[in-house]
Amino acid sequence: MKSSASLTTLALIAGISLSAIGATQASNIVISGGSADWNFFYDSGNDSFDVVLRNKGTTVATGLDTPYAGAPGGVGDGDDFTFSTLTVGPIGGTTTVVNGNTYIISSALQGIDAPGNPDFGIRTRFRELDGGGNTVNQFNSFRMTLDWANSTFPAGAEMILFRPDVDDDLIPFNDILFETADNDLIHDWPAWGHTHWNWGFTEEGTYDLQFDIQGYNIFEDEDTGIITETAITGVGTTNVSFVVIPEPSTAGLALLAAGLAFAVRRRPLA
Repeated sequence: MKSSASLTTLALIAGISLSAIGATQASNIVISGGSADWNFFYDSGNDSFDVVLRNKGTTVATGLDTPYAGAPGGVGDGDDFTFSTLTVGPIGGTTTVVNGNTYIISSALQGIDAPGNPDFGIRTRFRELDGGGNTVNQFNSFRMTLDWANSTFPAGAEMILFRPDVDDDLIPFNDILFETADNDLIHDWPAWGHTHWNWGFTEEGTYDLQFDIQGYNIFEDEDTGIITETAITGVGTTNVSFVVIPEPSTAGLALLAAGLAFAVRRRPLA
């Protein structure tokens, strides 16, 4: 059984910098409060992914200067913006222990509330219009693989993406998507969904996390239980950079936003 405990510290996750695949490189967006989403689209004509920011009713952010042109498949777009870097923060003041590790965590509407901190969700929008004007899934499963070996992070650091069990089966933190300490580095998301999770980090410093992303059709035979996986897209890469600093401050965030000049990494799709 995975155990947990909660406590409060004066720690801070200062930001997340995301590199977009397929999206126009644009503004440096800084989210300082409320809720926003990391939003994924797929262009089936070009075999490429677009990674953008979904601005929501509660989003408090600067740098929302370049509206996203719209979903390639004509389905699922909203108040979205492209970016060169995306910073979420300041985040701090709350930690939680999961499986023996103490993580500085972000807030999550569907997870642990970390008062005063931004809430950063994940939204998948992999549908398009077919020739007859019908809406169809481009694939049924979106695989994200954390390439921990090619990520950079402080010595001895671990990261986690999790939330308390929403099924109320009394197993704390049963819902863990990524946990480097346990070598859990792969998660499959539905083609169409929107959820919020707590991001957590064990050490102060900079984390540049590299994710490989790919669309699959995954089916399980009802009679045999055999699972068949078919890759539908090429492999894309997106990077997420987190900076963990000791104390939350508006001045500190401003300096961080000005100083984070992360180069956008792009990998051609297979």
